[in-house]
Amino acid sequence: MATCRIFYRRMLSCSPTQLRLFQSLFRGRNDVFARYWHSPRTGKFGYAPAKFHTGDYAPLMDEILLSHLKGDALIGIYPLLRDNTTWFLAVDFDGDKWREEAITLMHTATSHQFPCSLERSKSGNGDHIWFFFFHSQYQHGRRVSGGSICSRKAALRDNRPSTVYSRAKMSTLGKDLGTS
Repeated sequence: MATCRIFYRRMLSCSPTQLRLFQSLFRGRNDVFARYWHSPRTGKFGYAPAKFHTGDYAPLMDEILLSHLKGDALIGIYPLLRDNTTWFLAVDFDGDKWREEAITLMHTATSHQFPCSLERSKSGNGDHIWFFFFHSQYQHGRRVSGGSICSRKAALRDNRPSTVYSRAKMSTLGKDLGTS
């Protein structure tokens, strides 16, 4: 039977076993990660690849991931691997009915034996539902799988989730980061 778990708490400590579990679920590129940035002057914010002063991408190290898990840093990973496969899919819910839509998709996923996890958005005004794969999925297959489960969910409600991630484009010979 598929299960859905809801996570809301930040970790105060993290054992090596917990770290490895997290890394097994959120498998992405380990040669680069994204750092959250915010400009108080302009009010703009977002994520950008972390780089050394030389301009080279900074790799995702255990210490950085631990800092994120403890809530001391906000980072993102690049889920699209160099071979255009991924290990997970995220669905983002925003707007007027985000909570209702997220719960509907969770019930739909569970009824179709798709294990998933629910996470509150950083803003507190939305949710993310995560689907983790046992085998890496080709980029196109991930979009088809995501579209399929969302279509089943849409049959229950008139609305569709705001975004099925990833908006990732195909990586050209593994050279770019696979983001749009």
